[in-house]
Parts: sequence; C-alpha cells; structure tokens
Amino acid sequence: MLIEVSMLQRLIVFLGHPIYGLSVILFVLLLAGGLGSYLSTRIADDRLRDSVSGASGSNGSPRAHRFRNGPLVTIFADAETPVRIAVSRCFLARWA
Repeated sequence: MLIEVSMLQRLIVFLGHPIYGLSVILFVLLLAGGLGSYLSTRIADDRLRDSVSGASGSNGSPRAHRFRNGPLVTIFADAETPVRIAVSRCFLARWA
C-alpha cells in the first residue's frame, strides 16, 4: 500500500489529474497482479519458493526511485495525455 500511494502521488503530478493517476495505477496493478498469479501456477512450487525467497522487500524502492528521478518524467512531460498514460502503464506493469 505504501508503494502504491507513493506511485499515486508521482503519477498524479506526471499525468496531470488525480483520476488518471488512480485509474491507471489500479488497472495496471490489478491486471499485472492477476496475470502474475495466473502464470505462477505454471511454475513448480520449489522453483517459485526459491525465486520468492531470493527477492528482497526493498527491490521496489530503487525502481520507484529511478522513475521519480529518471529521465522519463522530463522526456514525456510535454507529451499528450494518452502518451503519458501509456508510459505510466508500461512502467507500472514492469514494476509490478
């Protein structure tokens, strides 16, 4: 939840309107989470357990930090709203 709220704050500024930020974040995170859950059923339990135990909980912070300070915001700041929504979706789907 904390990461979702911080991403919401960043995307509201990037997308220019709170409704866009909320709808993009909820749609992409729910879709990516559901897709990941579906696809994880195809992975053997011991392999899945090893991959989850190898991932640290702080993995999300550096990625979110890179987006916040990264060049994506400055490159697409003047783009049309659908382009900024597409960039946000790509980033969130990769991050989720």
